[in-house]
Amino acid sequence: MNELTEQEIVRREKAEKIREMGIDPFGHRFERNAYSKDLKMKNMQMCLMMTLKIWKILQQWQDVLCLLEKWEKHHFLQFKIN
Repeated sequence: MNELTEQEIVRREKAEKIREMGIDPFGHRFERNAYSKDLKMKNMQMCLMMTLKIWKILQQWQDVLCLLEKWEKHHFLQFKIN
């Protein structure tokens, strides 16, 4: 049987100390509830939806600014004529 190296002995001692504290030094298994491909697609869809919402808001502001510009021109001409 192979003898343990000093590093292996130290690591096993540290693992044992962690176990004594009630902690599994190697953690536990995680159950997969999603795949990275699906998460990336969901993130891309969310980004696209946010971009479209922002675009819609910008379009609405552009419409408001156009109306204000028309109103200002109309009232400026009225004041100039009167």
